[in-house]
Amino acid sequence: MSSYTVHLLPRKHSNSAIWTSIIAKQKALRLQSLQIAPEAFSSTYEREIAFKDEEWEKRLQNPSAHTFAVVKTHEDEDKGDEITEKDDEDGELVEGEWVGMSVLFGPLSSDNGKIETGKKVIFEIFGLFVLPDKRGLGLGKKLVDAAVEHGKVLGKEQKAEEVVVRIRAVPTNKSVVTMYETLGFKIVEIVRVEGKNDGTVSMELKSEI
Repeated sequence: MSSYTVHLLPRKHSNSAIWTSIIAKQKALRLQSLQIAPEAFSSTYEREIAFKDEEWEKRLQNPSAHTFAVVKTHEDEDKGDEITEKDDEDGELVEGEWVGMSVLFGPLSSDNGKIETGKKVIFEIFGLFVLPDKRGLGLGKKLVDAAVEHGKVLGKEQKAEEVVVRIRAVPTNKSVVTMYETLGFKIVEIVRVEGKNDGTVSMELKSEI
């Protein structure tokens, strides 16, 4: 059966061939997600297909964007579906099949651009997507868990006491909303978006560091 690994993607790589591959795989999966589930994103396939490679590279290099990918690493008939979390490994990222992705954005700064000691830090999760034939394996939960844990690490570096992670979901996508609820997220607001009848549900998870 298949084995899956959650990776925090690097912002650069000394090997240009590896770096080019990472950028290309990020681009391909993002464009796939926009085609398969356009209702789940604020952007569109038509907009992003026009991006140049430099723009895809800048996404990974954005210091506020922490990108996670789930990679199918190998098949082993003697084992069931396995989901693990490891540090970035070049071979898996380049040779494996990318099947899911998400972005943790933040920490979001206060009005003065600083995060004060003892205060909370806020992050948002964007672009959560898992390929349709890989759903039901818990990969979405693993992506969210990895993002939340990374948020805690960053919050600790900022000497914060609390981390708040926010997400938005389409309310009619009950399986996604339920997944977030099982992870401890609470609905805080239902937002109506112009041009989208379903609107969005705003949810957040609070964690002490």
